[in-house]
Amino acid sequence: MSGPPASALYDVNVDGNLGPIAVWGGWVAFAVGVMFTFQMAPRDFPWALGLVLLTAASVEIGVRAFGDPLGTLIGAVVMTVVAFLLARSPRRPPAYVMYLGAFYVLTPGSHGLRGLESWIGGNKIQGVQGIADMLGLLTAIVIGILLGATAVRGSRETL
Repeated sequence: MSGPPASALYDVNVDGNLGPIAVWGGWVAFAVGVMFTFQMAPRDFPWALGLVLLTAASVEIGVRAFGDPLGTLIGAVVMTVVAFLLARSPRRPPAYVMYLGAFYVLTPGSHGLRGLESWIGGNKIQGVQGIADMLGLLTAIVIGILLGATAVRGSRETL
C-alpha cells in the first residue's frame, strides 16, 4: 500500500472547551459589534440582540437534534418569522434591523474556507466535503428564509 493512511485524509474533531457563558457572551459581543458596525440606533439594540440569541439557540437545538443542514434551516425559519412578526408594530424596529445580526449567525462561510484550505493542503476528500457542507448550508438558509417569509405572509389575515 502506498500513499498516506486514510486517517490523514480527514480533520480531527475537537470538542468545544469554552463554557456556555463564554459562548453566549460571545454572541452578545458580536451583537454589540454589529450595532457599531452598522450604526444601529441604541434603542433597536435589545430587539436585535434578542433575535441573535434566539436564532443561535434555535440553530443549536436544531443541529443537536437533526444535524447541520436541518438545524440551520430551523434557525433561518425562526429568525425570519420572528423578525417579520415583531416588525409589524410601529414601536419596534424594521425587520431588516433585527434581521441583520441574526443572519450572520447562520452564515456558513467558514465551512467553505475550511474546505478550500483542506483541499489546498492536500486533503482533497475533506476539502470537497467542506465545500459541499457549505453549499448545503447555503441551501438550508435560503429555503428557511423562504419558508419563514411564506409562513408570515400567509398569517396576515389571522393577526
